[in-house]
Amino acid sequence: MKPRCLILLLFAVALFATLPAAAQSALEIVTVVPAAANTTVPDEDGDYPAYIDIKAFTSITLSGLFLTDAAATPTKWQIPAGYSLKANETLRIFASGKDRKPTGPGGQLHMSFTYDCSVPFCGLYRLGVITPDPVLVDSFADRIDRCACNGLVLLQQSAIARTLIPDKDIGDDWTKVGFNDTTWLRGPTGVGYDDARNPLLDNLVLHHTMNTADRSATTVIDTSGPTLHHGTINGTVRNPTGLILQGFDYAGTANPANHVVVKNHTELDPGTGDFSVSIWFNSDRGPGAAGVTFTEYFVSKLGGGGRVPTGWALWRTQDDTFVHAIAQSGASYRLALGRTAANQWHHLALVINRAAGQVFGYLNGKRVGAVRLAAGAAETFGTTADLYEGRDNAGNAPLLGTLDDLGIWNRALADSEIAAIHDAGNKGQSFSDPGAIPGTGQLYGALIGTDVLTKMRGVNASAYVRVPFNLSAFPSQASGLRLRMQYDDGLLIFLNGAKVAERRAPTTGATWNSKAASDRPDASALAGEVIDLSAYRGLLRQGLNVLAFHALNSDVNAERFLVLPTQLCLEQTRVPADEPCIKDTNGRDFWVAFPENYVQEPDAPLSLSLCIAGPPETIGAIEIPGLKLRGFPVAFAIPGSGTVTINIPIAAELKGKDSLEKKGVHIVALNDVAVYATTRMDYTTDTYLALPTECLGTEYLVMSYQNVHDNVPLLNGTQFAVLAISDFTEVTITPRMAVGSHAANVPYKILLHRGQTYQLRDEANKPADLTGTLITSTKPVAVFGSHRCANVQSSNQFFCDVVVEELLPVAGWGTVFYVAPLATRASDTVRILSSEIKNNITVTTSSGASAFVLDRAEWKDIVLDSPARIVCRRPSLVAHFSNSSDADHVIKSDPFMALVQPFDSWLMRYRLCTPPEDEFELNYVNVIAQTTPGLNSIRVNGTALGALPPGTVTTGAFATGEAFARVRLNPGGSYLIDSFFVGAAGTTSVPFGLTAYGFSEFDSYGYPGGMQSDDILPPLISCPQELTIHCEKPSAACTVDCPDLIALSEFFDNCTSAAALKITQTPRAGEVLTVGAYMVVISATDANGNTATCTTKLNVEPMWEEQQFGASTVANPALEATVWGAGADPDADGVPNAVEQTVGTDPNRQDNVLDVVRLSFAEEDGEQFLKVSYRRPAFGAAGQIVLEGRASLDEDSPWLTGPDLFEELSTERALLPDGEYEEVSVKVIETLGARVRPSYFLRLRLLQ
Repeated sequence: MKPRCLILLLFAVALFATLPAAAQSALEIVTVVPAAANTTVPDEDGDYPAYIDIKAFTSITLSGLFLTDAAATPTKWQIPAGYSLKANETLRIFASGKDRKPTGPGGQLHMSFTYDCSVPFCGLYRLGVITPDPVLVDSFADRIDRCACNGLVLLQQSAIARTLIPDKDIGDDWTKVGFNDTTWLRGPTGVGYDDARNPLLDNLVLHHTMNTADRSATTVIDTSGPTLHHGTINGTVRNPTGLILQGFDYAGTANPANHVVVKNHTELDPGTGDFSVSIWFNSDRGPGAAGVTFTEYFVSKLGGGGRVPTGWALWRTQDDTFVHAIAQSGASYRLALGRTAANQWHHLALVINRAAGQVFGYLNGKRVGAVRLAAGAAETFGTTADLYEGRDNAGNAPLLGTLDDLGIWNRALADSEIAAIHDAGNKGQSFSDPGAIPGTGQLYGALIGTDVLTKMRGVNASAYVRVPFNLSAFPSQASGLRLRMQYDDGLLIFLNGAKVAERRAPTTGATWNSKAASDRPDASALAGEVIDLSAYRGLLRQGLNVLAFHALNSDVNAERFLVLPTQLCLEQTRVPADEPCIKDTNGRDFWVAFPENYVQEPDAPLSLSLCIAGPPETIGAIEIPGLKLRGFPVAFAIPGSGTVTINIPIAAELKGKDSLEKKGVHIVALNDVAVYATTRMDYTTDTYLALPTECLGTEYLVMSYQNVHDNVPLLNGTQFAVLAISDFTEVTITPRMAVGSHAANVPYKILLHRGQTYQLRDEANKPADLTGTLITSTKPVAVFGSHRCANVQSSNQFFCDVVVEELLPVAGWGTVFYVAPLATRASDTVRILSSEIKNNITVTTSSGASAFVLDRAEWKDIVLDSPARIVCRRPSLVAHFSNSSDADHVIKSDPFMALVQPFDSWLMRYRLCTPPEDEFELNYVNVIAQTTPGLNSIRVNGTALGALPPGTVTTGAFATGEAFARVRLNPGGSYLIDSFFVGAAGTTSVPFGLTAYGFSEFDSYGYPGGMQSDDILPPLISCPQELTIHCEKPSAACTVDCPDLIALSEFFDNCTSAAALKITQTPRAGEVLTVGAYMVVISATDANGNTATCTTKLNVEPMWEEQQFGASTVANPALEATVWGAGADPDADGVPNAVEQTVGTDPNRQDNVLDVVRLSFAEEDGEQFLKVSYRRPAFGAAGQIVLEGRASLDEDSPWLTGPDLFEELSTERALLPDGEYEEVSVKVIETLGARVRPSYFLRLRLLQ
């Protein structure tokens, strides 16, 4: 029978092994969505954690399967009993870290781990059939980082916040930029507290992390307490990469001279109590080969003066790994725990458990050995030997390898605690790290930058938090704004004073002492939530911005609290590196306005319209947010002809001479389109080219036309309009001449919000003209130059036409222009406006060249009767005006204004439409090319110019050699006019200029067909708002090096990578500064020469000790200053801690005696107090040390001492190298229960 069973078993295994993993279990991980990508699937708590979807191919039971985020721990989380799926069913499990089964209706299944930003690995495992080893069923990975910011990071987790725990109503101004918060608590973001206790910190008497931060050249710092057991480094001890940050190795050689020694102390021996030791090791030596032997000690306190050594040690040989304790009775308790491999991390622990009456040995998180104490609980362990790390006490058995994270406790750790230490280490965490021990201890410790425990718990469930950040310019091209938050329990979020989001806020409105509407599971805050604030990105402003939080706890006595913005990302799109960075007037987002036309008459009604030209089947929508109109918003779709015309209600026309309205018209499309806007009445019409929002700017000079009449205000209407595309846009207007109540050359300001318009008109007598008026804004705006009823080259007729153009920002102006004569006209007028002083301008026509000079905001009108080339030394704006009909007595004509395209803005294709015949029967385009072949390459709806019907095209040439053509178009048509050139290099296209216009009886319209330009947008910079640094020497000798603020800033440019930006800092990093305030300017210039700046206020202040305690403290090295309080920051690192100290110089200390003073919290009858522990020489040696304190830093506040202030809790003798000392622990009576006290100041004074 045995052979048969064996054959059947082998056959079954072989068959099973041939099936794919998914088929073996009929399961598949369909998807894993990390928390940062989940914006649509909430859990029953209202959170949006990560989730996993598992699908079954056939009916199957899931209970007993495992899910994990690490292949090294395949059984991390087990699907509980009672779960099964039918064929094609899917189970959703939230990877939230909440680790719970459904509770009540709507309850959901939650795992013990989460995926925050990406999914490096998700594995589904089952236990094997033949062996219990886990077998992979299916896996999933998605390594895309959803937390990465595709754009500019406005603030990060390390940002500085100002915090207030309110005790009364202070209104809402605290959410705004201008609020004075200088008295608020200052510290890094991560405002909160976590009052949960990590049990592995209980009875911890020694902790050597072996990290670089916890050592000096000669000393290893003990981070436990209250009595500190620092180690002395002998020989060479290096800090290579450890299991948890860094570890210790001993110069890479088995040299006993390289080690660490800790002086003997009773706390380091078990005595008659419980005791535990834990350490990680990674040896370079493996299990012994034939003839190869070694012994190496990790940590040892096994020695003493007697014949038989006593104490304990953890060590290893080629064949085994040991924990060893020898009692004073001579009884030896040595546990052999098994071989350990080389070049791997292993965890080793020794526990003496009096209740169990045993000594336990642990290897890699599991109890492997145990031996009963011979004398039961009475067995005593103690020795006078010092503690050695890296060798034994006799100077032998040196370690060849690395140690990490040594801990010693005066209690017996439980099996679960040893396992937790092991599991934490495998995740790169020390047992003391917050959240390292699942389900117990602190969760938020590592997230808290500003601890408000003493100010908030038991006082108020609300906290006000302000996080300032600087922005070099308004981000006009931002596509989104996303805030990544970790919080507990609720919050209201404000951006520059406006509420933009809320979570678990009270339904009746939040007040200064509100609580969250419901409790949020504490573990939820460990995963970030992405909050989409894109709809509010218009609230951003140039310069200082403030993100404010009204943070809410669910209860005034809650154990934990957190508000942590980890990232505010301004999403932007950068032009791919292999594409030219060129903007043109085709776009997907437009805002337009309709400046006021002539007075409406019954027989000449007003009409407003938009011609939208683009790829067929493009869809979009038009809205007028400030007006409630039937039929709006309205959708549109571009037909096969390539253009569509949409009528706009006449209520959208602007009204008034100095008026603010909300009449902006917003157009959006799914593809790039061109938009042409027309305002029309019989005998007074004009059309302009609309600019997409990405082409708008913040500096304009107005192009308009002059008034030509006296005492006829109806015809005198030089005007302009401004349209805001973002909220809180501050516009500054400097009129070129006096208009209404506004004086000439005197700036005035208006505040506009998204969609609001401002129109200013001057109806004064001739020659009133708003041309040259300067308009600047804090955010991009659209500006329209206009005249309500212009007479051009005519001043004695009452017939006139509206003229209007959307103006280019100054940054988009050009230097070379070509003007071709208009069809049917004897002459035209050109106006040239200069952006800078000393602008030399040359105009070349068939009559020759003429030159003149303009200064900034000056202009000149020229009447042309032939083609003209205009060359400007400085950027200029040129407008082409059609003259009034009486200028040359052409009935089918009248004024219009069309901006002239700068030569380098010409496009290679244009789409446009012509109005119907009953409006304009004569319609033309003037096209201009550099060469005659280039002109001949131009096509109209696919037909070359030379193939158009006779009489349709007339051609001509410029005196400088360029060619032009006037092409007549049919009314009511859609046109694609492009260049198609076949040359030696093949088929290509050339850029050409195009102006579209039309005439009817005493009426006209005209506009440029489109434009392009190089990048005119400067980079965006986000820099710190303010930074404070302290001198390290008294003020008389105080100098500091200017910090590198470039490293603290973020940069983005739409065309140039951050690495390619030219970035400077003034004053430069490293420049020597004295005490004072400095404005540090960060500058960034992109590849096109656009420059942005961002300014940080840098405060250089005297030494903290000198500033707070006076110069006498600094001058007297016998004084030790320590500080307690949530607002204290003596080390000037910007991080105020609940307990923080600054250490001076104590002449009575040796180098190996550090931290004379240690501060901690203790409790008495449920109330906390400040506990001070320090060392003093026994028997008054070397003078008397007196502890003194005061609650204020005022000069008149005396330092006090005595039993009314301080109560000694314990005194313990300690033998140190320079003599015998006493370890003293003291209660500061004045702090008992004073949870809201902001600070308490202490010093140790040496009385000689």
